[in-house]
Amino acid sequence: MPLIEVQRVPGLPRQHVSVDAGVNFFSWLVDSGVHSDVHILMNGKQLCDDDELSFNLNEHDHVIIYDHPKGGDLIKTLLNPLEHLNPIKFTQKVFSSLRNQGASGGYPGQAKTSPNTSLKQQTNIARNGEARPDNYGQVRAYPDLIQESCFEYVNNIKKVTEWMNFGLGSYDVSSELSGPNESGDFPSQSAATTNGVTGEFAGDQARVSIFKDSAFDYFYDLTKPHSVSFIVNLTYNTVNGPVTRNVTIYADLINTTTTGDPSAYVYNFYFNNLGGSDLAGVPADATINPVYFQINDNQTLAVGPSFAPVPAEGIWVHLNAQLGSGDYARTTITWWKVDDDNVIIPGTTEAINVGLDNNGENSDNKYGTYKIYPAAGYGRYAVQLVRTNNSNSTSILKVESIQMVRQRFNVAYPNDTIVAVTITATENASSQRERKYNALITRKTISYDAVTRQINYNLQPSRRFSDAILHCWIVISGLPASQIDIAGLYAIQASLPDQRLGYFDYTFDDEDVSIGERIQNICDAARVICYWDDGLLSFVRDEKRDFPSTVFNTRNMTADQYALSYDMTLPGGYDSVEIQYRNPSLISRLMFATKSLAILLLPGGE
Repeated sequence: MPLIEVQRVPGLPRQHVSVDAGVNFFSWLVDSGVHSDVHILMNGKQLCDDDELSFNLNEHDHVIIYDHPKGGDLIKTLLNPLEHLNPIKFTQKVFSSLRNQGASGGYPGQAKTSPNTSLKQQTNIARNGEARPDNYGQVRAYPDLIQESCFEYVNNIKKVTEWMNFGLGSYDVSSELSGPNESGDFPSQSAATTNGVTGEFAGDQARVSIFKDSAFDYFYDLTKPHSVSFIVNLTYNTVNGPVTRNVTIYADLINTTTTGDPSAYVYNFYFNNLGGSDLAGVPADATINPVYFQINDNQTLAVGPSFAPVPAEGIWVHLNAQLGSGDYARTTITWWKVDDDNVIIPGTTEAINVGLDNNGENSDNKYGTYKIYPAAGYGRYAVQLVRTNNSNSTSILKVESIQMVRQRFNVAYPNDTIVAVTITATENASSQRERKYNALITRKTISYDAVTRQINYNLQPSRRFSDAILHCWIVISGLPASQIDIAGLYAIQASLPDQRLGYFDYTFDDEDVSIGERIQNICDAARVICYWDDGLLSFVRDEKRDFPSTVFNTRNMTADQYALSYDMTLPGGYDSVEIQYRNPSLISRLMFATKSLAILLLPGGE
């Protein structure tokens, strides 16, 4: 049968323990009550820190354990009751058995996470030393800054350029609504002729006439106005002489008429809102030559469809337009209800045409929010936007965002404090800034009546560390009040010469912080030490004493050959004493005559 001998005090007989063969040594050691700082001899060989302790004992194994603690603690014990004599060591302790919360990724700023996957850091930042994003599918991406901001002065105006990285691979970047004139695709409809072309420019408008051609019937019958582009051959004078060339003009087809007799019908096409880079430098009196005319209906560019991730009963579309004086931007918003596979539900399609106008004398940014509540009711929707008029350098329309809105009524959050803030935003901020709203708040906690010795569960504003501990222990963690020395805790609170010495103002924002660490942090604010005393969480304040006193037992005594000593002196301090006992027989009587011995040192005493 395996034999285990435990020597707890030098010079005293060893304790003999008999166990069955096959018992796991580490499992027995954990439940044996020995300290964590022990020396183990296995069949005459001392075990080192790297040796495996989880092994099964054999029939003839002989184990000797020298349980002479040098500053350790019981295995699986939470805190040394006299740890307060070494505050440095105390701050390294944790309530390991109360660590019952999962990890949350650490404190803000320490987690290596892209803003794409964070609700707390959705901004453009430089993530030095971290992996580039590897995006798949459709995500709302916040590109990473990859260099310092670059700026230059152009026409006495500072221009700032930011270089940012969306991630690995290639992506289709969208959110701007392009005009029909900006399509790079082949025109959806086109017609051209050289027969009887005439025309003129007048008052920012143009007219082009041709002999009737069935190829142009599509444009003749269009609902107007309609955004198109057309090509004509122009001749105009320059300082170097006359120039003749084809130019492409983007415009709105506003009217079509027919003139002449039936044998020689003429189609007349009228345009306004003329634009395009080819018009730069072309004078208003340019001549349209009767050699060529082509008109195109480019396939309009759409943003979307964007599929809502969650069901809702409202759709809010936010638009932003950069418009010159007298310019406007129009878009058609179309939405339809979809099922779980993003397939349209028949009969749910609706559309509206909205836009922004600038009637001022100067260029300006215009903003608009369009609130849509579909007739199909609550559900997931797809939203698509199509610009219906041409864009140019002074008419740019952007989609700021599309939000699915769910209205909730009579909803309460009894465990949280929620605040709503509405402000008027600055349109042209002088610098970039983050949201930094703040308020001075005071936590409401439970408390304790030292007179009636009853817990007051009515929540009241409090800054006292004792209330914070009690609330954290009972309300937050749900632990029983019988496991904490409430009377002793509030006795310390009442003894403070100034109640401000017991204020605890702090924020726990990491789920990794266990209840033990929280209690420890609260105690540190008031120079209070917490420790376990026979299954009861107890407290003592680190402060000046009228008489030095301590508690002696095997947990705080160290072995030095045949001497037991207990160090009461803090590092670099001279306000304590050191006691040494040299008689093992005396030690035996002192240690086992009582569970603990309190020794009061008086001047001149022994």
